[in-house]
Amino acid sequence: MLKEKTITLNIWMITTVILAIALIFVLVSGKSFNAINPEEASKKAVEWIKSYFAANGLNVEVKLINYSESESGIYKFTIELKSDLGTTTETYYVTKDGKLFLPQAFETEKLFEAPVLENETKQQIEKTEKPIANAFIMSHCPFGIQFLKAYIPVIELLGNKAELNINFVNYIMHGKQELDDNMIIYCVQKNEKSKLTRFLRCFVESGNSSLCINSTGINKTLLNQCIKTTDEKFNITKLYEDKSTWLNGYYPRFPVDDELAKKYNVGGSPTFILNGKEIRITRSANAIKEAICSSFKEIPPECNTTLSNITESTGFGPIGKVGSSAQGQC
Repeated sequence: MLKEKTITLNIWMITTVILAIALIFVLVSGKSFNAINPEEASKKAVEWIKSYFAANGLNVEVKLINYSESESGIYKFTIELKSDLGTTTETYYVTKDGKLFLPQAFETEKLFEAPVLENETKQQIEKTEKPIANAFIMSHCPFGIQFLKAYIPVIELLGNKAELNINFVNYIMHGKQELDDNMIIYCVQKNEKSKLTRFLRCFVESGNSSLCINSTGINKTLLNQCIKTTDEKFNITKLYEDKSTWLNGYYPRFPVDDELAKKYNVGGSPTFILNGKEIRITRSANAIKEAICSSFKEIPPECNTTLSNITESTGFGPIGKVGSSAQGQC
């Protein structure tokens, strides 16, 4: 059964902009700066968040719920974010002098560890002659794009040995452009699969589907016919225009892979299914390759190829740019 999501705000809009400042070591001795109390420090961070939303034209109400000192010597606080889309709560961190807002905290002892997948999950993956992978994404989710950046080289390497699919979460969160680009990717995969990875390489770096259609020589007549047929078959435009059908009243339905999404209880982008099992995996090409290769009954020689171990960055941009190892999801 579909997970009915209530998280409605794209918090990545904050964290993507300032994630760089999260990767610091905070040495709190009480001597090198003037510490303030956790309430005052948390309120300073909240004011920064409010100003960020305002500067970007976003009407979001921010309310401080609680604050405390974390075990690692920095302040932790929880806020409520409310907009016309709904409400969510998020936990962030701030230094004791209130000068550095930390949208994400990493355990430094684990920061450079890159496990391919959880041991328990690894044991559950069924080995088959031809593995089937389903990567559920939203085309404008920064974490979905992160996964695609890592998945593309794997499709190029193993696409003739395994069934490596791109599927879609059965709702969208990032507006009409996401709906349109979902359908474009769906149709390119369906009708011109030999051009899929070239199109995707262009798309994940530029975010411009029109540019990529032209640069990769996609047959526009075939593409437009597929989009029209797909739209009519799944009532995509009608569902988008009828807000009474939206998930939780906020998210337009996108049902092209609805049956599969419900079967695997997909509730976010990305969700990676391998031989019928959901796995959490480092978003690097080599980690995904190793997971898929481990699911063959007879491992093909292509699996001896080492792909990039870089955890890809979130959002549109170059493939191969180092990103966070955190498992974010839209």
